This record gives sequence, structure tokens and C-alpha cells, in this order.
Amino acid sequence: MIQLGFVFEKTHDMENAARAVLDTFHKDIECLKFSYAIDADGAYWIEQDGQVKDWRPLLSHHYGSASLILLEYHELTTLPVRMTIEKEPDCFGFQFGFQEEHLTAWSLDQQETIFMEDMQRIADHSNALYAFCDFDAEIEHSITERERINQEYAIVYWSQQQTFLKNSWKIDGFTDR
Repeated sequence: MIQLGFVFEKTHDMENAARAVLDTFHKDIECLKFSYAIDADGAYWIEQDGQVKDWRPLLSHHYGSASLILLEYHELTTLPVRMTIEKEPDCFGFQFGFQEEHLTAWSLDQQETIFMEDMQRIADHSNALYAFCDFDAEIEHSITERERINQEYAIVYWSQQQTFLKNSWKIDGFTDR
């Protein structure tokens, strides 16, 4: 799964960040289901049907995810996306997972270009600290470990500096790191 992520400092208001990311990401999002962990270990989860407006419970729990449908995304229709929320000691983030088989209308280079455009647009609008894109990526490092972050993902966008770092591997998970 190709992950597109947006990371915020812990001091940023999570609800405002979620609203900014979702509103900027796409105007027509349908939420099929959402779930959230009710314990810190992630052993116990609650799942329910819902609408996008019902996402607030995701923010007040340890982990959360939602199954979304983008009705139209860069000329693709009814694109399923898995949104997850991660909370770390010094940051939190929102990730959008895309199954590769739903992106076959685009070449790998087109996918990277489209995701880079969205990374910049969404990160700049939402004031995310950075955005990333890579295969099966997660928030791995403290936000103070910029060099490790730069080496972790195929593509990183630092919003304050408005700069991209593109590593030698592709976002598909098949190229050597």
C-alpha cells in the first residue's frame, strides 16, 4: 500500500489539523466505516459505520482508522483509501493508504508527480511540519530527527522550507533502497 502522510508537531491542534487535511485533500469524501482503539496497546477496538462528519472520535483515542471513498481523484473514480491516525510522543499524523491495483491507470512517475503535488498543497494549507510518501510507510522517528526522516521515505516534503527530498528508490516498494 502506498502511504501519503502528513505529520504535525504535538502542539498543533489535532481537530483543526484533521479538518484542514481532509478539506484540502478532497471535497467529496465518503466514509464507509471507522474504528478506533480504546486502549493504549491497541488490543480493543470499536468499529462503526459513519459519515465523514463523524470522525471526531478517532482523534480522542490512541489509534484510529477510517475506510474512505474518494468519488473522483485526479480523474480516477470511486477510489478506496484507508486513513489512519498515529499519535507519537512529540507528534501526530494522518496517513492515506492507496492500494497499488487502484492506481494502474497511472505510470509510477505519474503517481509520484500527483502525490508530490498533493503533499505540497495539503501540507502547506494545513501547516503540517512535513509530508511523506512511500510504500508501507509509517511515522517512524521523532520530529527532531530530520536526517533519519529524510532517509526513511522515498519522498519527503518539508513545508516550512517548501523543499522536497526525493530518494533513489520509488514509492512502489520494488526498487532497492
